[in-house]
Amino acid sequence: TTTTTTTTPKPKVPMEDVANDMNIRLAGGRTENEGRIEMKFDDGEWGVACGDGWGVREAIVACKQLGLGYAAATMSTSIFGGSNMTKVVSGLGCRGNEESLLDCGHDDF
Repeated sequence: TTTTTTTTPKPKVPMEDVANDMNIRLAGGRTENEGRIEMKFDDGEWGVACGDGWGVREAIVACKQLGLGYAAATMSTSIFGGSNMTKVVSGLGCRGNEESLLDCGHDDF
């Protein structure tokens, strides 16, 4: 007999529950259309998102927020630097149709 245990993931917390304002920018890329996403909440310091959960849906929303159009791919890597920056959010989760990363959810931490 084999026993399988499943764990239901905790629900995402709406970003708007923890911040009123969010600014994002691209940095570290070779062109103005690539790089790491840096973010700042309210009057806080610039930081980056933890790579857990970052995918093409989150990139689509970030590109839309930056006015860059559509993101076809994303990388969860430190190729664009930022590994020594503060992680300001973890487990970001978007559906892809949000207007801003502030409309997405994140893991409670």
